[in-house]
Amino acid sequence: MKIKNFRGWLAMFSITLLIVFVFTACEEKPGPIVPDPDPPVENPTPIGVDSLKAGALSETSIRIQWRHSPDVDSVWFKEYVVEVVPTGTSLMPVTFAVPKTHNSITINEGLENGRRYTFTVKAVSDSGKVSNSRSIEWATSRYFNILSDGTPIRIYGSASTQFGSGLRLYNPTVTPPGPSRHMVSAGAQWNLGLHTSGTGANTVVKFGSASEIAKLYTNFSGTPEDAYITDVLHNQAALGGIMHDKDLSKLTFSKKAINLHENTNDQAAVFFARVGSGATAHYAKVIVRKNQGNFLQGTGNDRFIEVVISYQTAAGVPYAKIFAGK
Repeated sequence: MKIKNFRGWLAMFSITLLIVFVFTACEEKPGPIVPDPDPPVENPTPIGVDSLKAGALSETSIRIQWRHSPDVDSVWFKEYVVEVVPTGTSLMPVTFAVPKTHNSITINEGLENGRRYTFTVKAVSDSGKVSNSRSIEWATSRYFNILSDGTPIRIYGSASTQFGSGLRLYNPTVTPPGPSRHMVSAGAQWNLGLHTSGTGANTVVKFGSASEIAKLYTNFSGTPEDAYITDVLHNQAALGGIMHDKDLSKLTFSKKAINLHENTNDQAAVFFARVGSGATAHYAKVIVRKNQGNFLQGTGNDRFIEVVISYQTAAGVPYAKIFAGK
């Protein structure tokens, strides 16, 4: 076979190669594979608080305290939220934001003396997720560190003939109503009393239920309205340091006398008292203060102890009830 017009064929062949080269050279090469972006990470729901406690500081002030959420150190943890509402009402709660660095709040506005309130604490993330709640019910109470005449609440020892050894935790007949001091002979008027005896290492300073103290006196008369008391529970200088997480009616109360001279608390002895029972009961916290290491103060026959009282004027209100929210 012969090839005719070789030059024309060669030219055509060259053009064909050039076209193939051009199209091959212009073809795009595949780039690197880019993965789809990860979906945004959602912050978890924070774990709620625990060990919620409360304490009445005055007739209009309550302090709430809790153990931090385990998530408090997470970068996404924002704050705590505390809601307050009168117990048993349908009112909208008042809300307080508490910085994550704090595990307590003192609420001293808008609270009424003797009224029960429910306090609810929640942990919140920066994306708005809210933990399970924790709630506690508490009530304000009256605070007393003076008698109606403006003098400190001092209960005098057995040797005093001028000042009384009996204490009524709350007396509605004095002006203004509050604690009152009484002579031992007015037995029906007082519910806590003091008896002192001995000296030095043999000193006995007994403070407690009226009927127990009355046994130590010969000039007692009348039928006392006893205060039932607990053992000494705390070593605190101020009522504001006493926080509880349960109903005070669940504590063990009895008629007894405490020998303060045997108590080794550094600053003060604190116990709880109850007058009456059930729906008519009134509860109180009592602090017996120390001065220069001694409960018994003063000199001569007029030696005394000094007390501070937080008294619940509303009957049948044992301060607290705690429950876990949803």
